[in-house]
Amino acid sequence: MTPLTYHIIIIGAGPTGLVLANLLGASGLSIALIEKEKDVFPIPRATHIDEETLRNFQATGLMHLLETHTAPFGSVHITNAKGAALLKEEVIQPNSAHYYVGSRFFDQPAFENVLREGLQRFPNIHFFSGCEAQSIVQETNEVTLVIQDAITQEYIELHADWLVGCDGGRSIVRSTLNIDMEALEPARDWIIADTLLKHPADAKLLPGGFQYIFEDERLTIYAHGIGINRRWEFQLNKDEVMPNEMIIKSWIEKYISLDKIIVTRISKYAHNSLVAKQWHNNRIILAGD
Repeated sequence: MTPLTYHIIIIGAGPTGLVLANLLGASGLSIALIEKEKDVFPIPRATHIDEETLRNFQATGLMHLLETHTAPFGSVHITNAKGAALLKEEVIQPNSAHYYVGSRFFDQPAFENVLREGLQRFPNIHFFSGCEAQSIVQETNEVTLVIQDAITQEYIELHADWLVGCDGGRSIVRSTLNIDMEALEPARDWIIADTLLKHPADAKLLPGGFQYIFEDERLTIYAHGIGINRRWEFQLNKDEVMPNEMIIKSWIEKYISLDKIIVTRISKYAHNSLVAKQWHNNRIILAGD
């Protein structure tokens, strides 16, 4: 196994890692970008970006391609179970120093594809897609990372001056450094349901923005998203088990007939409000989610 040497290794090619790689590409430094998934995940996970984040995307030089995959976020509506408005608020920074005014919905898969293609502008970036980080060793003057190619099962050893972890909630970087997390509030279980409208004209049947709905039995969130994407999130009560798919679809059916949508994902997740107590250890930096 012949080691490869870079100035900087980035682990994780979600939006954070891809933006960082595109920004560093212009520096001329040699960059290794590691991503365990070969292809972009086809269902949006994040749906909303604010003015500061838009400015960060603009800095990549790809905003003319990215902006077509955004739509105005508009207002947040808080309603009761009968749909009566309790509060309406614009999600906007009128005095934003970032040029952009107003948050936006965005199409995460489309963004990631544009950002991946943007890497081709830089011959100094080596994108290891379909390769998973296996181990990290930090020494005084360098960091060593071993990755494994999911197809060939080959192990590859990388050396770099710096390593940046943009590898999300199950970060190998954070676990390697044994970084503690501070919980700002207890975790709550939620159900997320992503759907597509079968016919764009049916968009008129649903709200055009973002809603918090105070249902009698649970807090419900509805997000308009971009294009024909529509999302619902349902907060589970304490100790409530994961309902079966038909029950969850019945919750969605309160808002739109099921024959008008395609359900692309239903899954349970824990909403955590966590902050890392440490973001930097010698030559390793923690970034991203």
